[in-house]
Amino acid sequence: MLQVATPVTQPFAAGQGSPPAEQAMSPDEKLSKELLIFAAGLMTFATIFWLAIYWWMGIHLSSTLPLICQLLSAASIAVYWKTGNLAFLRIFQLSLFLFVPFVMQWAIGDFVSSSGVMLWAVLAPIGALIFHGDRESLPWIFAYLLFTGVSGGLDYYLLADRHLKLPLQIVAVFFVLNFAAISTIIYYLVRHFIREKAVSRPRLRSSKPARKNFCSTSCRRPSRNALSAKSAPSPTAMPTLP
Repeated sequence: MLQVATPVTQPFAAGQGSPPAEQAMSPDEKLSKELLIFAAGLMTFATIFWLAIYWWMGIHLSSTLPLICQLLSAASIAVYWKTGNLAFLRIFQLSLFLFVPFVMQWAIGDFVSSSGVMLWAVLAPIGALIFHGDRESLPWIFAYLLFTGVSGGLDYYLLADRHLKLPLQIVAVFFVLNFAAISTIIYYLVRHFIREKAVSRPRLRSSKPARKNFCSTSCRRPSRNALSAKSAPSPTAMPTLP
């Protein structure tokens, strides 16, 4: 892709606007960092957009929790930009992905009234699988299943005799929005991750033959004929006097 350096983007292209440890990152770490910040931005935008739709439809939900989540997300990115600590950014953002949707569901009422907003929490185990690896993602999927079970138990035992807090039309609209949005985000993250991996493989393969050719010419052991030729006396050598 052709990139044009403008006065605004030139410091970042030269590496002056990057975190201290970003220049030493591997391609996989840079890819996971980009996807993580992208997912955090989508979560922040979705929170504002969902709250605006609720208010537009006449449901005045509290904006305190979404505002706190946005401030925490922005603060974690600022800390990363200052220190370059990618591990901190991963843990912090994945924790927000996991806990915030469940807290929002409990604040609204139940699974149906919140239109399944807890489904956004599945970004935590999926993100851990992409950003960390298969082994590191196991605690996140277990935590997601645990919170899902707790939410289901609360709905089953505590909310059996209560009515919905929101009209069914609004519930249906946000069910569609939640399912469509979370499915699209997961698809895009996995698709972009696989494409970038496929692009990086040919680069690694193309660098291997050059290394082999270099070793074949510079690291090759001398043959026996060459050794014997070096050890044989030169015909023009002067004889030594006794």
